[in-house]
Amino acid sequence: FRLSRDAGEGGRSPDGVVFCSCKRSVAARWLNNKRRAILILQPEKVEEFFFMRFIQCGAFGPPENLTVEESAEPGILSGCVRIATKACGVYFVDALMVQGFYQIRPDPPFVPGTEVSGTIIEVGEGVEGHAVGDSVMAAPGQGGFADQVMVPASLVRPIPRGLSFAQAAGFYQAYCTAYFALVHRAQLQPDETILILGAAGGVGLSAIDVAKAIGARVIAAASTVKG
Repeated sequence: FRLSRDAGEGGRSPDGVVFCSCKRSVAARWLNNKRRAILILQPEKVEEFFFMRFIQCGAFGPPENLTVEESAEPGILSGCVRIATKACGVYFVDALMVQGFYQIRPDPPFVPGTEVSGTIIEVGEGVEGHAVGDSVMAAPGQGGFADQVMVPASLVRPIPRGLSFAQAAGFYQAYCTAYFALVHRAQLQPDETILILGAAGGVGLSAIDVAKAIGARVIAAASTVKG
C-alpha cells in the first residue's frame, strides 16, 4: 500500500486501516473520528496508535458545558491496566467536580468520571493478577468518561458474578460508601434498627443491602415524585 509523503495526505487499506505520512499533530486532525491509524514518522519507523473519545471539562461550569473530544491514546504506564470502557457510573460527585464544588478540584482541562466497568485490553509492566480479557470494575477517581481509561491495578477489581457491566459501573463507590458509613462509622450491629433516608438513590439502595447483610432491621424512606 503506497501513500503520499505530503502532510495531510493518506489513504485506506482494504481492511479499513487508515494510513497517513505526516506529523502526529497533523495526523490527529486529518484522522479525526477514525478508530485506528498507522503513523509513518520516517521510512524506517512505523508507529501504530488508536484514537479514543472522551468527555472533557475545559473549565469549571455546569455539566452541559462538557465537550466530547478525541486524541491518540496515551502509552500504558507500569503498574496500570488499560480498560476498554463498557459503562460509566454517573454520580453527584461528578456533577460537583466539573463545577469546582467538590473537595477534590482537578485543574482543567480534565476528564471526569470516577467509576467504570469494562474489559482489560492492555497490562502494564509489573502488574499481577490481571490479564487481557478480564471483565473488571474500577474507581479511577477521574478519567472514566472515555472510550478507554488507564487505571492503577490496585484500583481494579473483578466484576462480581451475575453483575452486568452497567450494574458493575454503579457498584464500587455506592457500596463502598455505604459499607464505610454503616460498618466503620456507625458500627451497625445485628438486630439493631436503622432508618435509611434517600433510600431510592444509589448509596441509599446500597445501604439497605449492607444493613440487611449485617443483620439489622431496616426502615427505608424516600420522597415521592411530588417531593
